[in-house]
Amino acid sequence: MKTVIVLALALLGLAIGIWRVFVSNAAGIALDASMRMHLRDRGTLLWVDSNEAPVYASWQQSGTTYAHSLGAPSVIRTALENASLDALTRSMRQRGYEGLVLFDSVATRSRYGKLLRALGPLTVVPQLRGLLLAPGYRVYLADKLTFELDEKHRDALWVVAAAMLQGMTPPQPASFPAMLREARSVEVAIKLWYRDRLQIWRSSRGGSIADALLKASTELTKRWQEKAVLLEGGKEQAINAVALQVLLLVHDGWIAEQHFDGLNHLISSQHGIGYERGGSWRYVLPSRVMHPPKGTPAQSLKTLMQAQGLSFDDRFRSDMRVYRFIEKPLTQRRAVREFDFSFTNRRSQAKP
Repeated sequence: MKTVIVLALALLGLAIGIWRVFVSNAAGIALDASMRMHLRDRGTLLWVDSNEAPVYASWQQSGTTYAHSLGAPSVIRTALENASLDALTRSMRQRGYEGLVLFDSVATRSRYGKLLRALGPLTVVPQLRGLLLAPGYRVYLADKLTFELDEKHRDALWVVAAAMLQGMTPPQPASFPAMLREARSVEVAIKLWYRDRLQIWRSSRGGSIADALLKASTELTKRWQEKAVLLEGGKEQAINAVALQVLLLVHDGWIAEQHFDGLNHLISSQHGIGYERGGSWRYVLPSRVMHPPKGTPAQSLKTLMQAQGLSFDDRFRSDMRVYRFIEKPLTQRRAVREFDFSFTNRRSQAKP
C-alpha cells in the first residue's frame, strides 16, 4: 500500500510539473537586475504568449507597458500566428507597439511555432533588433535605424573620412546635411584596408551620424599615422593602397548570463560580439568572430577579454554586459586614390 501511495505521489508531481511547463508563459522567468534596466522607457511592448497570464513583477519597469497578444487586433494575431514579419512590424508601428516579448515555452510553441522559428536565436530580421536574449524569452524592438541615405549623403560620409585620413581639418558639424545631423543614438565605424587586407577599424558612439563619424575618423586617423610611417614608402606612398568603408554597428541584443553556456548558438556569421564595462566597450567584428571548425564565438569573446586583462569568468560581474551586434554599411568600400587630395589642399577643411 505504501509503495502505491509513493508511486501515486510521484506521478502526481510529474503531472504537475508537465502542466506547469505547458501552461506557464513566464513562470519562473524573472528578470535579473542587469536585464531590468534595459526595459525602462520602452513604450508599449507586445506580450506574445499563449495564455492569459499577468505580467510578472520583475518585468514591470517605469516607462514600459505591455499589451497581451491574445487581446491584440486580429491583424496582429494573424501575423503572429503566420509569422508574417512584414505585416506584423507594419501593424505594430501603426498601433504604437515599440517591440515584442516572445516566450519560448511548450504552450507558446503550440500557437506561435512559426514565429519562434522565424525569429530564431541566430536570425537577423531587418525590421526588428534584439534587446534581451535569455533562456525562455527574447525581447525585440522595432528597428529605428531603417532610414535610407541617398547617394549624396553616403558620398559625404566617405569623403570626410578619406579627407581627414589625408590630414584635412575636420569639418564643423553644422556643415553636414540635416539628415546626418539628425538626433539619433548611433555607433559609426570606419574600416581601413591596406593592400586588400583589413588593417584598422575604429568606431565611436554619438548623438548623430555626423557626430559619431567625426569621432571615429579622428581615432582612425591617429592610428593610421602611427602605422603608416612603418610601411613601405611611408604614409605618402602607403595611402595609395588604402580603401575605406563607413558603416553602422547596430546593437542586436544583450545576452543574459544564464545564456552564456549557449553563447555559440546566439552568434551567427552576421553577428559581432562584445562587452561593455564602466562606460567603455570592446568588440570583435563579425568577420573576426571564430566559428567551427576554426573556433567558436565564445572563444572569440574569451580572447577579447583576456587581451584586456580580464578573466573569462569576469563576464558574470555585475558591471559587465555582453552583447551582440550587426554591421549596416553606409558606404561601399572605396579606394582613397579615387579622390585627388593634393598636398597643397591638405590643410584645408574637409567638406561633407
